[in-house]
Amino acid sequence: MKLSWDDNGQLTLFDSILFFMIMLIASGLFLQMGSMMSGSADLMREQNASEYTDRARLSLMASYIPETTYAHDGDTHLIRDRSVQYLLIEQLRLMKSGIPGANFDFPEDIRDQANLTIDRTYNWAVRASSGSHTITITREYTSYEMSQEDLGIEMGDHIHASTWTTLMFETNDKVDIGLYLWN
Repeated sequence: MKLSWDDNGQLTLFDSILFFMIMLIASGLFLQMGSMMSGSADLMREQNASEYTDRARLSLMASYIPETTYAHDGDTHLIRDRSVQYLLIEQLRLMKSGIPGANFDFPEDIRDQANLTIDRTYNWAVRASSGSHTITITREYTSYEMSQEDLGIEMGDHIHASTWTTLMFETNDKVDIGLYLWN
């Protein structure tokens, strides 16, 4: 029996090791891409919620309330065809002049409009403030002195906010308005 030296065995061994290394690298890349896709989905969901909050704010603030009222000195004042943003700013202006928040029907009308505009899967709050005066409207109630805890927002809840600053009519006082959404 004669033994011969043949390189075919070494070539087969080298091919199998090379194939094994390529498969290891490919599996690692697939696993890494899978974990990145999961993080990417969370990021995409977060980005979509933030974009939705911005769009909902723009839509709500531009919505018109056909008719609403407020009471002052025994008279009922009627306001027609005004945007939600206008009504929030007007209520703050009138509150600064001494009219109590309870005299306004604006918050209930704004709540009705917000419930039509904002997806029911979200809890929401609209907050407007100027100086020491604040209006907070939620799906359930209105408050003029409400903290984050009063809204039922837990510290673990993720809040999506769309806020902006504008000026009050006539006085040019700063007004901060925000829409807050959370699940």
